[in-house]
Amino acid sequence: MALPQIPNNVPRILDVLDPATNQHSITVRMPSEQASKFPNKPWGTAITAIGLAKQDSKRYEGYTLVDIAPLQGSADLYWVFEKLDGAVWETRGKARESVVPAKFRNFTDTTQTTQDVEPGTLPSATNGDLLSSVVEDKPNSGKAVKTEVTEVINDASPLDGQNTGKWGVEGTTQKLVTEGDTTPSGFLTKGSSVQPLGGGKSIETTSTYPSVEATNVVHTLLEEKTDDITATPIYVKKSLVNASAASALAAVDRTALWFPEIKALDKWHSILISAKLDDSILDFKQNWIKTGNIQLPNVLTEIGVIWDSNEKGDFGSTGAEDIQEIIRDKLEWKVRAEANATGVVQGRPYTMVSAGYKGPARVSVERTFVYGPPSSLDASVQPYDFGEVYGTLTIHGEQATVAAQSAKNGKGKISLAFATNTRRHSDGNMSIQQFGPIVHNGVSLKHLGDASKVDASYFASGGSTPSRGYYPTATAQITATGSATLKLPTSGIPLTSGKTYLLDVKTTPYRLGYWVIEKYTATVP
Repeated sequence: MALPQIPNNVPRILDVLDPATNQHSITVRMPSEQASKFPNKPWGTAITAIGLAKQDSKRYEGYTLVDIAPLQGSADLYWVFEKLDGAVWETRGKARESVVPAKFRNFTDTTQTTQDVEPGTLPSATNGDLLSSVVEDKPNSGKAVKTEVTEVINDASPLDGQNTGKWGVEGTTQKLVTEGDTTPSGFLTKGSSVQPLGGGKSIETTSTYPSVEATNVVHTLLEEKTDDITATPIYVKKSLVNASAASALAAVDRTALWFPEIKALDKWHSILISAKLDDSILDFKQNWIKTGNIQLPNVLTEIGVIWDSNEKGDFGSTGAEDIQEIIRDKLEWKVRAEANATGVVQGRPYTMVSAGYKGPARVSVERTFVYGPPSSLDASVQPYDFGEVYGTLTIHGEQATVAAQSAKNGKGKISLAFATNTRRHSDGNMSIQQFGPIVHNGVSLKHLGDASKVDASYFASGGSTPSRGYYPTATAQITATGSATLKLPTSGIPLTSGKTYLLDVKTTPYRLGYWVIEKYTATVP
C-alpha cells in the first residue's frame, strides 16, 4: 500500500543524525511560505510548532530551531533542530591579532594548519609565531578539529628612507627582526632602537650619518667670524669625528696652529671644534690717546750743612810782692799762671727738593699683537727707569777744652821748684741723615753759617819772681773742627715739561694663541 504523498507546502523531515550520544540533529525542509510565518527571530522555535506530522512532533518533542540555511535551487530553507539541553559540542580557542604593522606584512608568511584531535584537546598557548589555536568539536560526530595559524618572518630586508640633518643627508632604516636582536651601534650610527611588538618580533629603527668624507671624519662645517677688537677674521671648523680618533685629529690641528676643543656627543662620536685668527694680525697695530695719571719723582736741587761754631776762655796770674823783703828775710814765695779755653763746632743739614709732578697727563697707547707669549722685550718696550736714589749726609761736630797751669816757688832768692801742667779734653758727635728717593742733575755739598773750624789761644804770665829765671807762663791753645760727608749715587735725568717717556708696558694673553703688547707713553705737562 503506497504512502500518502506529502504536499510541498508542508514542512517535512529530510535527515535525522543520531550519533552515539543519542542526541539528534533534525534537518527539516521548510517551505518559504511557512517560514514567513516566523519573521521575527525564529531561533528557538519548537519543532512541534511548525506543522510536522503528529508522530514526528511527538517523537522529537523538546527540539528547537538552532540554524537556518538556504536550499540550493529552491526558495525553501533548511531548518535545523536540536535538543538544546542534550549533548554539548564545544569550540575552544586562543587567538591574538597580528602585531606586525601593515607595512611589514609583505615580509611575513601566514600558515594555517588543521588536524583531527581527540575531543577535549586544549588549544595551544599563543606565543612566538602562533597567532591562534582553535579546537572545535564536530557535532554528532565524536570528533574534534584543531586549527592553528602561524606567522613567521620570511624576509629581513629594511625599509629605507632619508632625513636631512646637520651633518648632511642621513639614512633611516626600519626592519622586522626577531625579538632580542642586538641594537645596532658604533661609528656612523646616529641612533637606533629595537621596539618589541610581542610574539617574538620587534621593529628595528636605525638612523645613520652620511658616509665619511675623510678618515674618521663624517663632515666638517666651516664658519667665519669677526673679532670685535681687531676686525680680524676668525676661522672656525666643526667636525663630526670618530670619538676614538678625536685626540689624534686635535693634535694634527694643533700642529697647524689651530686651537682645538673636543666635545663628546656620544660613546662613538665627538665634535671637534677648531679655531684660529687670520695670520695677518701679526702686522696689525692700534694707536690711540687717553688721559692717565702719572707721578714723577722729587728732584734734589741743593744740599748742605749750616755750621754753628764758637770759642771762649779766660786767663790769670799771681806774682810775688815785696821782693826785696822776701830776699832780705828769706821768705817763701809762689808765682802761678793759668789759662783755660773751650771751642765748639756743630752742624745741621738742609736740603732743597722740588716736588715731582703728580696728576693727569696725556698718554699715547700703542697696541701690537704677537703669536705666543713674548719671551723677552727689547729696549724699546722697557718702561722708563727714573733711576731714583737715596743719599746719606754724615756730619761730625766737636767740643774741645784746654786747661794750662805754670807755677814756680822758692825761698828768698832761691828757686826751689818749677812745674807746668796742661789738660786737654775733646768730645765728638755725629749725625747721619738719609734722604730720598730723589733724582738730581748732580749737586755739590754746600757749607753755610759759621766756619767749620775753631782755632783760638789764651795766654797768661806769672809776673815778677824773686829768683832768676823764667817767669811762669800758661797758654790755652784750643782747636775744634767739624766735617761733613755726602754720599749721593748718580740718578736718572729729571724729566721736564714736554718730555715723553715710556710709562708702562702690559703683555696679556689675547685669544687663540695670540698675545697683546700695549705700550703707554706719557707726556710731562
